[in-house]
Amino acid sequence: MKIIFPYFHIVSDEDVLHVKHLYAYKNIKQFKKDIQTLCRHYRPVSLNDVIEKRKNEREFVKNSFMLTFDDGFREIHDIIAPILIEEGVPATFFLVQSFLDNKEMFYGNKTSLLIELCKNNDKLKEKTESFLKSSEYFMTTVFDTLKSIDYHNRKILDTVAQQIGYDFAEYALCKKPYLTTDQVSNLLKMGFTVGGHSIDHPYYSNLSLSEQLHQTISSVQYLRDRHSLNYGVFAFPHSDAGVTKELFNQIFSSGIVDITFGTAGMTHSCIPQHLQRFSAEKPIWPIYMIIQKQKFRKIIRNLHARKST
Repeated sequence: MKIIFPYFHIVSDEDVLHVKHLYAYKNIKQFKKDIQTLCRHYRPVSLNDVIEKRKNEREFVKNSFMLTFDDGFREIHDIIAPILIEEGVPATFFLVQSFLDNKEMFYGNKTSLLIELCKNNDKLKEKTESFLKSSEYFMTTVFDTLKSIDYHNRKILDTVAQQIGYDFAEYALCKKPYLTTDQVSNLLKMGFTVGGHSIDHPYYSNLSLSEQLHQTISSVQYLRDRHSLNYGVFAFPHSDAGVTKELFNQIFSSGIVDITFGTAGMTHSCIPQHLQRFSAEKPIWPIYMIIQKQKFRKIIRNLHARKST
């Protein structure tokens, strides 16, 4: 398939505190340069183009790229969309159902906020350390402990915040880190497309098959119903590790989901409706260097595959 699928999360010139300690992200200048580089060497295509090609099992004639963004941060509407419109590039935004309208916050974003507080306030750091040491979760340092908290024990972050007098709900209300339903509607009116990214961003490898199916179908169905979409797409949060063919069979037989996306890089999937993306943020290199790295990894994987046969 002569197409690549780079993905981003967020673009900003500012310190975004709820992302700062999770991963690096590109500033506006870097992002614009990436988009311009992509357009010089590849043809931008839309989600509808990809769905049509996959349904008919046809390839793109020219090297193409489809741009995607995960997690539904507000900057998609305020910063990213205007740049993409200016450059004439379509994109698909994968949204987490419970984060829309800032009803809830991703546990990773909460972790980033707590780390920022502890780095800048010794008293809060001491309180946090004291509480965590009294729990079963403490590791070598406060920061290591906070970073180790995952989806299944995420409630500990709310307890820590209560102990030190910090309010995640107030932060969400003031900063509005995620897109609102109205902003999603505006993006759709601009010609962009949206897809599901789970209900609350778990690791699929830690879920049962029924939980995986519920997370997938619910998040896609919600967007289809709320915005009267005639398509359904889904990107696995974190990765598609732990996903079986049985899940894909149930997803695609539902008639709700047309195609899905993983994050395994430039690899070929044995399932035609499942496509793999690569991060355009890790590491923070220019996009052409990231693409070269992905191509090199693909060559190495192919060599290993040949040796094993």
